[in-house]
Amino acid sequence: MTERLYEDGKFGPERRTFHIYCTVCDSLVFICDNTEKCADKHLNECIAKIEERRVAYYRSILWKRKSKKALSDNEIG
Repeated sequence: MTERLYEDGKFGPERRTFHIYCTVCDSLVFICDNTEKCADKHLNECIAKIEERRVAYYRSILWKRKSKKALSDNEIG
């Protein structure tokens, strides 16, 4: 991300900042070092967290379906 200075009706020289906007967690994030490697690390961690939540959610849905099916089979027999 770059920061642009607006002064006297003109944009000044750009300089890099230590912030990125993470579209995964939808927030402005301070990065430890002004490198792509550090930004990539945050994005990868963010994506991994969301993937863990998604997997846990789908497992809970499948478990509930399995439980309901087991109850239905017991009622028939």
